[in-house]
Amino acid sequence: MDTKLNHSPEGNWPKRNGMTVPNGYFEDFTTKMMAKIPEEPVVIELPKRTMWQRVKPYVYMAALFAGAYLMLDIFNIASGLRNTSGESTVQMQNLLADIVNTNNQPYLDDYICISDCDVLDALFDEGYEIPEIY
Repeated sequence: MDTKLNHSPEGNWPKRNGMTVPNGYFEDFTTKMMAKIPEEPVVIELPKRTMWQRVKPYVYMAALFAGAYLMLDIFNIASGLRNTSGESTVQMQNLLADIVNTNNQPYLDDYICISDCDVLDALFDEGYEIPEIY
């Protein structure tokens, strides 16, 4: 056989296929395959799950939510959004109301970033007329 190949698309490639099957392989293939398959299906018994294996996903999910809650709580403490001094929420609301009602302008200027234009726009959107305001 000539093994010299021409690498052009119309070249002289060998005509035989590279896949071969031994002689007589498919003649008794079905009988050999049926002999290997058991007549009765094999039943595999799974071990019984323990209590922990049944409860474990729920415990992990509860731990996930508890961790998320604690993480957000710590972020609130760190950012100053949560009252950690022991004062009740009503006391904090009263303190904020006193600050606003006493017209503490430096405090309001430092912590509330609303311009006069924003206030006038909000009043106009609610239906107030300009002569009513002044």
